[in-house]
Amino acid sequence: SSGINAEYGHVHKAVVSMWSPILKHQILQLKSSGEAEVVLEPSQKLKPEDFVEMLQTIYPPNKPIVEGNCEKLVTIANAFNMFELLRRCEKYLINEMTPSLKLLVFAQEEHLSKLLQKCTKYCSRMNLEE
Repeated sequence: SSGINAEYGHVHKAVVSMWSPILKHQILQLKSSGEAEVVLEPSQKLKPEDFVEMLQTIYPPNKPIVEGNCEKLVTIANAFNMFELLRRCEKYLINEMTPSLKLLVFAQEEHLSKLLQKCTKYCSRMNLEE
């Protein structure tokens, strides 16, 4: 089989392997065990529709990263070590979102160092009454 078949739909192993070393490792383990499919177990944080959103973002024609999907994409990118997706999301957040204390906390929780630096700089200049 050339794909990952799960509750998330059919996914091409080669494409997903390029984006995620974790999924690539799981695929290689299956090849050595003779299994035909990778079964992705949904976690509490990973809903099938969020995984599909991620796939639509990495597969051409790449769905844009926007405010409505960015936080979910960052969570998935961190869970599967999808460094390029994480870089793209962080770039979006830096260029398109207004720095805030909420964004600073998110950057810290998700290990987005460049965004954290921008938000820290912004928040350090804030008036405490704001």
